[in-house]
Amino acid sequence: MHVYLVTIISSLMLFFLCSPRRKRKDIAVRSHLKKRLTIRRTAIGVALAAFPPMIVAAVRYKVGTDYVATYYTGFYRILNGSTVDGFEFGYYWFNRLIQVFTDNVFVLFAITAVIFVAVSFAAIYEESYNVPLSILLFFVTRYYFVGMNIVRQFIAAAILVYSIRYVLHHDLKKYIVCIILAFSMHYTSIIFLPVYFLPRLRISVKRLITIIIGELAFFSFGVGWFISFLQDTKYGRLIARHDVCGIKFT
Repeated sequence: MHVYLVTIISSLMLFFLCSPRRKRKDIAVRSHLKKRLTIRRTAIGVALAAFPPMIVAAVRYKVGTDYVATYYTGFYRILNGSTVDGFEFGYYWFNRLIQVFTDNVFVLFAITAVIFVAVSFAAIYEESYNVPLSILLFFVTRYYFVGMNIVRQFIAAAILVYSIRYVLHHDLKKYIVCIILAFSMHYTSIIFLPVYFLPRLRISVKRLITIIIGELAFFSFGVGWFISFLQDTKYGRLIARHDVCGIKFT
């Protein structure tokens, strides 16, 4: 627990050390081409703040219920040519790419930690109106800690959070690229696709009430059909095993 408290405090302190002040919002540097390059202090602060959680997640050992059974041993099953885990194609080939250079599973944990934290903090930089609060929420909502357990899901989630900027900027091509990347890490990411069209919706009070009633009806009467539809998939098996899956995180 002390490690995580130090991580949270260090992350916030590093941001505040470089956060913009009234007279110092940017830093000017000169490149080898003698061109003036301006770097936003907020960008430097967010980048530095990402290092403590990144390092802790990268060097962790046996943290999370999925650490050994899914990711540690799964890496070596892939190395031995097994596909029994049914990993998504992006994650599978990501492991294979690492295995071209090394058979050390700890490299996998280090790289996935860097990706998860870096993309999450990039999303904070791009989209947050209150960066310190967003950094704090990254930890206290347990987003960071769950991300060290269900690695594929939260790399995908980080990519999806980052993709919101393309919803706001109406850039469908880049949004689709993000969806594909997230989908390659975890197939459930595909349900995020309609988010792009949400800003176009205009929901009146009457329509909102209709939607709420429809959702209540579905979860009251249609959920049995939905579970039977999924029964031959790994998601159906997870629902059967964990009927309150995710309630602790919520």
